[in-house]
Amino acid sequence: MKKRQTKLRPFYDSGAIGFTNNGLIGIANASVLSLKQKSIAKKLISAENKDRMNLYREIAKANGHPEWQADIQKTFAKTWIRKISPGWMYQTSSGQWKKK
Repeated sequence: MKKRQTKLRPFYDSGAIGFTNNGLIGIANASVLSLKQKSIAKKLISAENKDRMNLYREIAKANGHPEWQADIQKTFAKTWIRKISPGWMYQTSSGQWKKK
C-alpha cells in the first residue's frame, strides 16, 4: 500500500481521486483524466481498495469481532480525511465530493 501511494499521489493532487466516506478511495472527478489515465487510476484504486478491505477485515478479526469491520472502516475514513493534504478530495457523509 505504501509503495502504491507514490503512484496515486498525482491523481490525488489533480483532484481526480479522493477518499470516500467508508475508508476507501474512488474517482472524484473523471473529467480531469485522459482515457489512459482513467484506466491507470481504476487499476490503482482497485488494488488499493482490495488491500484496504483486507486491512479492515484483519483488524476486526484480530480484535475478535469481525462484525466491527464497517465501524473500523468509518473510523479509518474519518482519520484519513482529517489528515489529507489541502486540495485533495474527500467524500462527505452524504456522498458528495469536496476539496479540503
